[in-house]
Amino acid sequence: MSKARQLADLGNQVDDGAITGTNMVINGAMTISQRGVSFTGLTTTAFTLDRFQWQTSTGPTVTIEQSTDAPVGFYNSLKVTVTTTDTMAAGDYDAIYQPIEGLNFSHLGFGASGAKQFTLSFWAKASVTGTYSVNLINSSNDRTWTGSYSVNTASTWEYKTIVVDGDTSGTWLATSGVGLKVWFSLGSGSNYQAASTSSAWSSGLDLGLTGAVDLRTTSGATFQITGVCLNVGDSAIAFPHESYGETLAKCQRYYYEPDMELYGASYDESDGMLWIDFPAAMRATPTVGYTARRPATSYDFSSYNGTARAQLYFVGGDADRPYVTSATFDAEL
Repeated sequence: MSKARQLADLGNQVDDGAITGTNMVINGAMTISQRGVSFTGLTTTAFTLDRFQWQTSTGPTVTIEQSTDAPVGFYNSLKVTVTTTDTMAAGDYDAIYQPIEGLNFSHLGFGASGAKQFTLSFWAKASVTGTYSVNLINSSNDRTWTGSYSVNTASTWEYKTIVVDGDTSGTWLATSGVGLKVWFSLGSGSNYQAASTSSAWSSGLDLGLTGAVDLRTTSGATFQITGVCLNVGDSAIAFPHESYGETLAKCQRYYYEPDMELYGASYDESDGMLWIDFPAAMRATPTVGYTARRPATSYDFSSYNGTARAQLYFVGGDADRPYVTSATFDAEL
């Protein structure tokens, strides 16, 4: 697609309300990637760029990267490349996925009369043309809406919008759990295929669409996405760009990896203690990963107060020496 055409597409987006806070998808411009910029040899489900997860059953091997190939108005995209192919069995699936926290989705009023309509918009680029699907799912996997879009020209950025009516049935969490699953299918087996796109929400779990592209079957196939926005209403808004710091803080509610070494100190002959201040309130008590430069045989994660601080106790380290450690804190949905 030419730059002029991309600019024309941008001009067709509705500008009303295009301000910070209108997009329920976090990191839709793919600017934050605390875990790294390239994830090679992926064969199982894994978080990659912040808030976006590679979801797969079994079979293919892919590389996912934070690419600087993006349409006008964006700098980054999430890029999937198939490095080892596999057939698509009945129970298989592949997707790029983001779970939206119930606290950020509850204002749509799903599960009751008056549930609000919303619009999902994004830029996509793929080496394989054809029909692709988007599946929207509740936390208990028993309510699904299936939509489709076409990749018309190979390896060309195309802008897509999908309008979804609110679901007046089902159970939809308004808590810190999963409110809505946004599932960009890259292929699914017959066990998980909807027969057609949805004009209404249906019972059960669909993760794809009959006749849609199975990316995993083509060696070297690529899929890219950016500018992902989910807003209330029956039309797309212009993507609400925000500062890097704002997006990073939203991501750190779910995953925090300090970009520095953390220092603690011994408080008796063998043990040590380290306080960690979080830059944002984490969604839930996180799972801790750490690497200690001074020997430590175990740790205890406690004194988490839900807002800003955690305490790590290291047992069995060097007496009277400071502890130096790197750490990760994972509260992903």
